[in-house]
Amino acid sequence: MLRLIVGIILAFWLLGLLLRFLGFFVHLAFGLFHILVVIAIILFVIDLLMGARNKV
Repeated sequence: MLRLIVGIILAFWLLGLLLRFLGFFVHLAFGLFHILVVIAIILFVIDLLMGARNKV
């Protein structure tokens, strides 16, 4: 009985650890994606400003 309880606790602990790692990686991926999007927008705006300046 004790072994079963310990096994269940261990299983939940491992599951929690796995979810924490997955959450961290998802957070990291979203962070990198966000940074790339921001860089792309900044480059796009700079390109537009340069284009407008060249036309004038």
